[in-house]
Amino acid sequence: MNKKNSYIISSDRLLTLIKRDFGLDDSKRIATSEEKIIVKLIYISYVCNELIGILCGKMNQKNFKYTSIYDFYYTVSNSYNSAINGFLEISKEMMQKEKEFNDYLKYKKSFNSDAPPAIYD
Repeated sequence: MNKKNSYIISSDRLLTLIKRDFGLDDSKRIATSEEKIIVKLIYISYVCNELIGILCGKMNQKNFKYTSIYDFYYTVSNSYNSAINGFLEISKEMMQKEKEFNDYLKYKKSFNSDAPPAIYD
């Protein structure tokens, strides 16, 4: 066991802890808090990788190449950012068109007054 910056757990001990969680081992040695955390992180990592693998298996068929979790999140965030930037551009265009329309209405209103035209000598 190395307690510097990380905790090292042997593969045999890890397997024992996992078997114990599934009721396949009845050993009595109590797991330390570090071992419990490592086992939980392994479960989380496994489940996340399985879910991403299932989702990306379908995406890989559509030219979305998944090679790692980092690659997956990077590609998703790029797609998300592109969509947000697209909406921002649409919003800018709509605001510009609304401003142009309001300017046109002001211009048109200046010619549609009910007052008679002024006559100059």
